[in-house]
Amino acid sequence: VTGVSIPGNPVIVAGHNEYIAWGETNLYVDDIDLFREKIKEDDSTKYFYNGAWHDMEIRKEHIIIKGGESADRTLRYTHHGPIISGFKGMKEALSMQWIGFDYSNEHQALYMINRAKDWDDFTSALRYFGTASQNFVYADRMGNIGLHAAGGAPVRKGSGVMIRPGDTSTYEWNGRLSLEEFPCSYNPQDHQVSSANNRTATPDYPGYIGTYYAQNYRIARIRQLLNEKAKFDRNDFIRIQADQHSLLAEKMAPMILKAVEQSKLPARYKEILSLFDGWTGDMSRDLAAPSVFEVTYSRLILETIRDEAGEELTREIMGNSTLARTFADNLIHHPDNPWLDDIRTTDKKESFEDILAQSYRGAIDYLSDRFGDNPNNWKWGKLHKLVVEHPLGKVSLLDRVFGLNVGPFEVGGSFHTICPYTYPLNNPFYINHGASQRHIYIAGDWDKSLTVIPTGESGIPASDHYGDQTAIYAVNRYHYDYFSKPLIEKNAKYHAVFTPVK
Repeated sequence: VTGVSIPGNPVIVAGHNEYIAWGETNLYVDDIDLFREKIKEDDSTKYFYNGAWHDMEIRKEHIIIKGGESADRTLRYTHHGPIISGFKGMKEALSMQWIGFDYSNEHQALYMINRAKDWDDFTSALRYFGTASQNFVYADRMGNIGLHAAGGAPVRKGSGVMIRPGDTSTYEWNGRLSLEEFPCSYNPQDHQVSSANNRTATPDYPGYIGTYYAQNYRIARIRQLLNEKAKFDRNDFIRIQADQHSLLAEKMAPMILKAVEQSKLPARYKEILSLFDGWTGDMSRDLAAPSVFEVTYSRLILETIRDEAGEELTREIMGNSTLARTFADNLIHHPDNPWLDDIRTTDKKESFEDILAQSYRGAIDYLSDRFGDNPNNWKWGKLHKLVVEHPLGKVSLLDRVFGLNVGPFEVGGSFHTICPYTYPLNNPFYINHGASQRHIYIAGDWDKSLTVIPTGESGIPASDHYGDQTAIYAVNRYHYDYFSKPLIEKNAKYHAVFTPVK
């Protein structure tokens, strides 16, 4: 078996054996519910449920702190889970129910997948995935393909987005979805399966899995490319994994052009629109148009919410990138959204175009302040850099002495491209998320398979294999993942011999 693993788990998490290959993307299960609990005024160890007062479970924790100090904490639990809010003097408190509190056995699942020979073996193993919910993609050497979601999805009334009343059994979890109830596709008629952290379930899916998923731009682009031809070779998949064309930018660029052209912005701002001439959404690191687009997009969210939310709450919202980007999508598709009106102005009601032009102006000012007035110097790669950071690398002296951080590398792409380099909206454009691995497995000849990870095999900075794949990862290159014994022995860099102590 070959592939990627997680330290401490002696099996392959995503990879292939001699029969099958598999990978995963996040399913985005809504596996947490918050309950508003009613606490007894004269006894904070009791809570009200279904017409009666019940005793909480009380746990006292003695926490030893480095330096000789210690802290004592009293933890309280209802049958839903721990109380997570301070509730002294409060009649209500929040408890949290999480699927992760339940028993699960992901190690058993991965152990069985590592030894699976076909789809039946593979799906049998997925039954043991109890909490780490994933979309599993599958292929085997016989030409079969499939996608099966699995994990822990609670069965409850409605969705779990809002805080629920805890004093009634109406919103209790009634078990969890069985494996057969999760979305599944095996050898579909269109001969393709794909996933990019998007919503896997179809619109007519009867159950509830979650609410917030990755936006559809990446999966839509993947499927667009998969529909270009009937047969693909390895080079085609290299091209797909490296693709940095953005359907979001393709959609929004004409909106920005229209809003700015119709605005009363000074001529200089309109002249810079020439960066968009012929640009269709290529997020290459060598272009300036992506920089203008990304800063405008981020400021669109900022300019829309901060008049209502205020500065502090706005920072909180921008820190939740999934929520903020879902909000932005709502603005794009519903330009009559009432949030667009700036409540600080009383003489007019701002439109989507007004806020978009205002955001564009802020973007140009930001880029001018940072890189100068010449738009040709606003290359996306200058703004958007990949640094693989060691936790101790934040100490500059340690980084200089031991070479803890790897980078920076100028990269293209974004959260909305197949080749993803994502940044938090409250800290643009610091890359904090991307493809944890890239692999292309050739089931007909495993030795022709390719793979790469963002770092290296070793976490020890003195090792030759610390960060030795980052440079090729940043330019979308790979190394061979040899599988047959002769090629492994031929390409071995060294041999390790383990001998038992006598």
